[in-house]
Amino acid sequence: MKSFFYNFKYWLLITFLAPTTLLRSQTIQLIIEAPKEFQTIQFLTYENPFDSNVKLLAEVNSISEGKFQYTIPEIGQLKVAVRLGEATHDLILTSGYWYHITLEVKKLDLRIPTENEYIIVTKAESDNKIFQALYKIEKDIDEIARINKKSNGKYSSNYSTELFGYWDNLLIKQRNDLETDLVNSRIFATSASIIRKTGTSDQFKLLENLFEKNFSYSAAGFQALTSLYINNLHLDFVFNHLNKIGYIEYVDREVNKIKDLKIKSAVELALIANAVGGKWANQEKVLNKLQSIIDTTPNDQIKEYALAIQALHNSRLIGKEIEDFKTLSIIGDTISFNDFKGKFLLIDFWATWCGPCVKSMRKLPDLKTELNGKLEVLCITFEIDKEKVGRFIERNNYKSMLKFGFALDKKIMDSYFDIRAIPLYYLVSPEGIILDKAVGEPFEMVKRHVK
Repeated sequence: MKSFFYNFKYWLLITFLAPTTLLRSQTIQLIIEAPKEFQTIQFLTYENPFDSNVKLLAEVNSISEGKFQYTIPEIGQLKVAVRLGEATHDLILTSGYWYHITLEVKKLDLRIPTENEYIIVTKAESDNKIFQALYKIEKDIDEIARINKKSNGKYSSNYSTELFGYWDNLLIKQRNDLETDLVNSRIFATSASIIRKTGTSDQFKLLENLFEKNFSYSAAGFQALTSLYINNLHLDFVFNHLNKIGYIEYVDREVNKIKDLKIKSAVELALIANAVGGKWANQEKVLNKLQSIIDTTPNDQIKEYALAIQALHNSRLIGKEIEDFKTLSIIGDTISFNDFKGKFLLIDFWATWCGPCVKSMRKLPDLKTELNGKLEVLCITFEIDKEKVGRFIERNNYKSMLKFGFALDKKIMDSYFDIRAIPLYYLVSPEGIILDKAVGEPFEMVKRHVK
């Protein structure tokens, strides 16, 4: 529902077309039509309901100009991110139903220049009644936003009140029709976020209470509500409490206000994970809190995720001489880690389908320029499709500033560098010593070491 906030420069359409006949089965079948310039479409799935990391479910090549066909062998319900180019959109698909969905890819028109694009739903048809109901809700809320948007881009003072009234009515009067599937999209979470930011505290609390009283949540709904808390609390700390209160003290105070114990645990861990390696948080307290979560949580998924974060931070490689792995460059020759001795080397493990990887990569050429030739960057992917990676590099004009390689010993390199999430970065000294690592963004880490 980001269309609430932004104007757009341009748009293009893709269409998901359902088969004309479809037997009720335990699969999700899609026929997809997209603009001719898209030769591939990607499906990403969420690995863990406690975080937003995704993995590549499938990359589908067009069977003819702009047409794709794919069957998802999913029993039950699947939250999947559809990616075209660099734009993505979450869809909640249920096995045994057909879907006909029209999407637009739009470029954000922000005060700060950006090349970011995203996808919104403009038309949706399905024999899944819940899916249809959610689409109607989305359109109703879009209309409330349209009516209340002023010519200067801001919203009227009635916006949050009308939005709250809509949900107040919907949660009570249509409960039996919508059942628990109401939060299987981010529609509710986005509305709640707007009411929290622009409405009154009483409105948000009433909406929260209405939801908790009348509904349970699916895995996808859990993800949406958790994301709402995480995003709001993180921004609230950075803009309103930074340098005024300790981060851990802030997290403890705010998380204790969350009533639902499962959401409370997930939000707490996510906020701690965001702070690992962050210069704005006391690292000793952050890591102690992470250990406390590992020691006390009764939830196996929470513990598994917390252990993975801890392992990423506590690398056994820091301070050791790096092994001289070789990678295959885009043009076909080999690149050795030893080739970079004499300069700092930033190793970037990434993938074209990884949104955070692509976002950070855009800033790497400027980082090299800022450090006046002291740093080289080698971007390594485990992807198989070399042509697709090559097109990505050419499209973004990265070849002159960054070096790219394909891992030759994938399993050995994966194990050696303990790659549990991407983007993952290692910084190597001019002498070949591994100095540090970072997950997410490497910029502060690099600047700490490269003066």
